Amino acid sequence: MIRPKRRVAAWLACLVLLSCLLPLLSGCGHPETGDLTGVFMQLGKADSILLYTADTTVLIDTGYEDSYDEIAAVLKREGRKKIDYLILTHYDRDHIGAAPEILRRYSVGEVLFPDVAATSDEYAALQRAMEETGVARHPMTADCALTLSPNCTMRVDATALRGVEDENNTSLICEVNWGEFGLLLLGDALKDRMEEYLGETRGTYQVVKTPHHGDYFKKLETCLAAVGARDAVACIGAEREVEEKYEEMCRDLGITSWRTDLGEIRLIYHAATGEYTLSQA
Repeated sequence: MIRPKRRVAAWLACLVLLSCLLPLLSGCGHPETGDLTGVFMQLGKADSILLYTADTTVLIDTGYEDSYDEIAAVLKREGRKKIDYLILTHYDRDHIGAAPEILRRYSVGEVLFPDVAATSDEYAALQRAMEETGVARHPMTADCALTLSPNCTMRVDATALRGVEDENNTSLICEVNWGEFGLLLLGDALKDRMEEYLGETRGTYQVVKTPHHGDYFKKLETCLAAVGARDAVACIGAEREVEEKYEEMCRDLGITSWRTDLGEIRLIYHAATGEYTLSQA
């Protein structure tokens, strides 16, 4: 039999424990968000990046065909039921694989993609899905500007390159700006595309999603230095190692290297303070 004083002490101990646990429990299923929130998904050697504000949801690339379930889980966790803009930077299978399933299962406002054609099965599946769903299509013949919120814009940079040997050089490049904060997403742009982009680049971009899964090339180093990058994100998996020269480049430039093979990466930007954070799950 528990005596009254001991019963009271036990209840008090339970209340103290509950007060400590409540902040943790209340955060379950409700990840931290900012005025601009970004998720660099952990999909192996594949790209899928979710960006959203209070007004707009953007999904950039869709990983492999079998990446759908993981992408859908992230969208559900983040409370995203509608995709305003689906941006497919280029047609490699590790960037457009799950796009047909996403188009069939989600309300998508508009799809943006390079104004070039491909011959792959993945490209054919994407074309069929766009036809079936009747989604608005925007083949990028010129740059365009999207408004993600009243103070946040995204510029999608289209390439003039045609007939290039490596399809990565047709990549769309996305610039996101909010106040003094900048996020640059380079698709899989390689030497030729990067050289084209560097001829017109403007602004400062603290966070850069680097191209082609941790590869190093001189034009990338030039770009990171030119935009004043502080953090570089590489989308890679265990099946592909980041090049040693890539990590050396980041160290030499004073850039923090982030890699999705080590976990999902989360970007939070708060407009009131003008500060951003990156964290890894």
